[in-house]
Amino acid sequence: MEASTARIHPTSLRQLLREQPDRFRQPEDAQRLCALLPRVKGGTMYAYSALIRELVQLNFLREGVQFLIRMDAEGVKMTPQVFNIVLHAYAKQGSIDSMNDLVDIMKACDATPDLYTYSTLLNAYARQGDADSCQRVIQEMLQRKIKMDEHIMGNLIECFFKVNKQENALQVVEVLSSLGIVPSIATHNVIINQFVKHGQFDQAFAYYAGLHARHGVKPDELTYTPLMQASIKRGRPDEAIELFDALKRSGLQPNVQHYSLLVQARAEKNEFERAVAQLDEMAAGGVEVDDRLYFDYAKALLDRGRVREMADVCARMERVGQRLDRETGLRIVRFLDRVGTETATVRDHVESLLALVRVLHKHRFGYRPTTFLEPYLDECKKEEKPEEAVQFMQRVLKAREESGGEGEGKGGEQGVPPATAGTPSFRLHPTYFFAFTSQCRIRRFGRTRKLLEQLRDAGLFKSSTAAKKPRQPQLD
Repeated sequence: MEASTARIHPTSLRQLLREQPDRFRQPEDAQRLCALLPRVKGGTMYAYSALIRELVQLNFLREGVQFLIRMDAEGVKMTPQVFNIVLHAYAKQGSIDSMNDLVDIMKACDATPDLYTYSTLLNAYARQGDADSCQRVIQEMLQRKIKMDEHIMGNLIECFFKVNKQENALQVVEVLSSLGIVPSIATHNVIINQFVKHGQFDQAFAYYAGLHARHGVKPDELTYTPLMQASIKRGRPDEAIELFDALKRSGLQPNVQHYSLLVQARAEKNEFERAVAQLDEMAAGGVEVDDRLYFDYAKALLDRGRVREMADVCARMERVGQRLDRETGLRIVRFLDRVGTETATVRDHVESLLALVRVLHKHRFGYRPTTFLEPYLDECKKEEKPEEAVQFMQRVLKAREESGGEGEGKGGEQGVPPATAGTPSFRLHPTYFFAFTSQCRIRRFGRTRKLLEQLRDAGLFKSSTAAKKPRQPQLD
């Protein structure tokens, strides 16, 4: 192939690059490819464009520019889309000088820059923090009557924030206003959201306060979302609630995300009854309660150790047919593991804890309640409180009967118990009772013996010794 001087069509070389891309990644192979490029002739604009795209993917940007120049020399019609292929690659690499040279070649070839070209230039300059070049590009766009859309302005502002050039991001709005372009609330929302995203909460609220006075625009639903998030993050739930009320006073319709943040704010203030009331308000207002709201509320409850409220939320989820996601299920498991070390919580909320176990069991999260039951019984044993242990186990039995527990179920896939309506079966080793009853000398209590019989009949004891198989007779 090297000795031949035959003409190569762009489509043929493109096919070779696509089928064997690894062949030209080594330096010596790259030189061989460059030797082939002068023989590529006779293609259309589409054939050259496809070849340039393949060269750019292999990082042969300089060779791509050479083809652009050759296309102009051969009289092939040029469009800005062909130049944008290489321009985007230069911008992605941060090669500002090469990008500027390509724009000059583009204009010399009578390929007028389009909206995508200017958008690429603005983003590249903003990532370098070059506000002057951005302003020059904006003025050129206005001279050519190319309208800046909200997407371009939003990307430009985000790029300035990424390089900690917030003042330049704010200048974008000022420059547009001075040129007679009034940014909509969508552009201002990008600024507020970026302030919150970068932890600059005071600046976000200061900008929000000046929306109407300085910029003559009114907030919309999307304005309040990052502000409520900021209020919760900096520990000001009252502020988040006030923002929600301001949203409703302005005649806007709260969405599910606003209600989710409101419920989190109520939970932050330990106003759990009002938080549940907000869920009912959503349903009455026609706002669909999605799974994310339940999960966010559940997270807030688990973080605060609210066992009873968490059980109520799980019951509500069950009534509306909402399944438990993996993240929330694992949070409940970790919560129950932590509760096992808090005997007071176990004593006060054993019914709610068992309700959470039932929820885990129904949604195929394998969990045994002995994790938090046995430490409590150990504590009773150490403190010699047999009566309290007896009462506790009676509550466990009652909760189990009310839930419809039916004993040991068959294991599901990969050891996960199947979904049933009852409490998942759990068993306590008999030594937990016999040991401390002997120590506390309460064997004479008839009710203790009766309780042990109830526990045995309910299947809550596991055998301490393996069942022996009957001996088979030996045949002579």
